[in-house]
Amino acid sequence: MLITTEARCTGKAVVAAKSPLTGFYGDGNLGTHVSSQLRKAGYAAMIIAGKAAPAAGPA
Repeated sequence: MLITTEARCTGKAVVAAKSPLTGFYGDGNLGTHVSSQLRKAGYAAMIIAGKAAPAAGPA
């Protein structure tokens, strides 16, 4: 969820995820200008679904 207002220093971004190892959910929030910029671009929320590809190994 992205929250922003015209007041300065009010941008908040919330990130939540489910652990593939334990199945538990975790979340965190941060204050950043990125959330207000995304909100001004028309995004009220963002959902990224799926899982990452397996790691290729050491680079």
